[in-house]
Amino acid sequence: MKSLKIALFHPRFDRIGGTELFIVRIADELRKRGHEVDIYAIRVNPIFKGIKQLSSFASFKIFHNLAIDFMGVNLLGWNFLKVLKKENYDIINPHHYPAPLVSALLKKLGFTKAKIIWMCHEPKGLLYRKNKSYLGFSRWESKVIHYFVSPVRWVDQWSIRNVDAIISNSENTHFKVKETYKRDSYIVNPAVDPDIFNPSNIDANEYLTDKECLLAVGELVGRKDFSFLIRVFRKVVNLRPHVILRIVGTGPEEKKLNQLVTVLGLETQVEFLSNVCQEDLVKFYAACDLFVHPMRDEPWGMVILEAMAMRKPVIAVNSAGPKEIIIDGQTGCLVSFSVDQFAEKIIELLASPEKVRKMGERGRERVLSNFCWGNSAQKMEEIFYKTGVPG
Repeated sequence: MKSLKIALFHPRFDRIGGTELFIVRIADELRKRGHEVDIYAIRVNPIFKGIKQLSSFASFKIFHNLAIDFMGVNLLGWNFLKVLKKENYDIINPHHYPAPLVSALLKKLGFTKAKIIWMCHEPKGLLYRKNKSYLGFSRWESKVIHYFVSPVRWVDQWSIRNVDAIISNSENTHFKVKETYKRDSYIVNPAVDPDIFNPSNIDANEYLTDKECLLAVGELVGRKDFSFLIRVFRKVVNLRPHVILRIVGTGPEEKKLNQLVTVLGLETQVEFLSNVCQEDLVKFYAACDLFVHPMRDEPWGMVILEAMAMRKPVIAVNSAGPKEIIIDGQTGCLVSFSVDQFAEKIIELLASPEKVRKMGERGRERVLSNFCWGNSAQKMEEIFYKTGVPG
């Protein structure tokens, strides 16, 4: 088949998140398959190598936690237009907003003949709430946001109507795309590298402890529900005092979460670990007994895959992405968003080390069979050819 020239397009690489890891790993795998792949972004953190930066424009903030790039679409469009004048891409694969808008608009205006294939990691929830109350905002802020998002919602709908195809990162996202945009989508799951996340290759002695250890990983933001997890942990400690909780991540909620830890008297048993490199992250996985994932509306969950690849059972809220990854009772446990139920399941597994060991083994087997990057890249490639690119 014809080797493809592909542009992966994402607003920012200023942090290491699931989307950013997906783009970098998929690009690497597609290159291995003989394709020419470039990655473009407005902002690029120096830790990411090989990303082509389109602009250094910084965002303005309105209200207290809503960031809007007022000129982002303009700068992204103008700079990407200059790229398209030089490069003749077969596929443009935009990810987060405003990348799909800019891509669709430039094609509509005749600046590219490339197929625009949007990768949806999650529809923009803020735009499609069915009520006028927005979590984390005051009443008057919510009213302003509600009316502000109406024209943005129209633009978002126009953008997605004008892409050639859509790829969703999970079945859950696929159904949300169909509900939100009335369009079907292909499904390509994010994956994990089982060679990097391989417990057989890891010496984690420096992070081992004589206490039972729970691990959670994620950005410290409200929607990740770490405050819920800390309350769960308080209940666990009441019955199993010799246990610690390690939370790997940074974010705007860190101060608030530390305050909650203090209020609950858990200062000696909860550790916040920031700026953890991948080499150390793998060791933290290896040193834990259970991985806990408290997010109540997780569209996928790459950290769940990482934990499973490290032979660690996962306890997660029974929703969205985790339901697609975890086989309940076999590779981990799915529980309701309840402090009591979550705590009970942690206590149950900590008391059953042989069950934990078997769950961990089955979890890694499931990752090896279903969630490797080579499989995801092959599916992406097949979708690219299906859109009409000559084979």
